[in-house]
Amino acid sequence: MTMIQSKRLMQPETPHPLHERIVENVIFASRWLLAPIYVGLAAGLLVLLVKFGQRTIELLTHVLTTDGDNTIVGILALVDLALMGSLVVMVMFQNSTWRATRTSLAGWVTSVSVISSSS
Repeated sequence: MTMIQSKRLMQPETPHPLHERIVENVIFASRWLLAPIYVGLAAGLLVLLVKFGQRTIELLTHVLTTDGDNTIVGILALVDLALMGSLVVMVMFQNSTWRATRTSLAGWVTSVSVISSSS
C-alpha cells in the first residue's frame, strides 16, 4: 500500500447530505413494519403444531380399525403439515437474516448479512 492510499483510508468520510440521511433512516426503521407479520407467522406455526398433534393422535388411535388407504392419507396429511411448518420457518429465517448492521462511528448502514438456507 502506498503512502497516498494509506492517507486516503485514514481520512474521515464526508458527512452525507441531510436528505440522504433521512431516506436511509426511514428505510432502516421501516424493517419494524414486518414485526407484526413475524408474530403472525409464529402464531401460525403454533397452530400447525397443534393440528399436527391432533392428526397424530387421531392416526394413532385409529391405527387398528382403519384400512390402508386411510392410513396413507393420514400419513400424507402429517407430511403436509410438516412441510407447511418447514416453509413457514424458512420464510421467517430467510427474511429475518437480511439485517443491516450499523457502525459505531457514523451510524450508517455498512453491510448486509445473509445466511444461506442451505446451511
